Amino acid sequence: MRVPSGASRAVPTMDAADLKADRQPLEGAFDLTPRTLKGDASALSIEWSDGRVDRLRWADLRKQCPCATCRVRRAEPPPLFNILKPEEAAPLRATGMLPIGNYAYQIDFSDGHKTGIYSLELLRHLGQA
Repeated sequence: MRVPSGASRAVPTMDAADLKADRQPLEGAFDLTPRTLKGDASALSIEWSDGRVDRLRWADLRKQCPCATCRVRRAEPPPLFNILKPEEAAPLRATGMLPIGNYAYQIDFSDGHKTGIYSLELLRHLGQA
C-alpha cells in the first residue's frame, strides 16, 4: 500500500499487486459448503458437502449470535430483572435468511434481531456442539 502524495491525511490506496495478494486463499481455509438448507418452525437443517447433516434450533442460533452487541451482552453478568418485550416472550423463529457472499448467512429472527452474520465455519461448529 502507498499514501498518495499531497494528501493532507494519510489515506491508504491499493495497487494491483495489493489486490492480487489479497485474493490468495488462506491456508486452512474453510472449504465445506451446504448442499441443502431447510428451515422449519423450530430449526435449521443443513446438509454439508461431506454428507453430515446438522439440525440447529433457532433459539440456539440466536443465543450464539456472532454480532458485536450480542458478544458484549454474553460477556456481561445477567440482569437481575429481565423484562421481556412481547416479541421476545413469543417462541423464537426465523423470519428470513440471506446469503452473505459465499461464506455466511444473515438470519432475521422473530424478536427483531438481524445483525448477526453466521459464517459457514460457525454454523458447522455449532452443529458439533
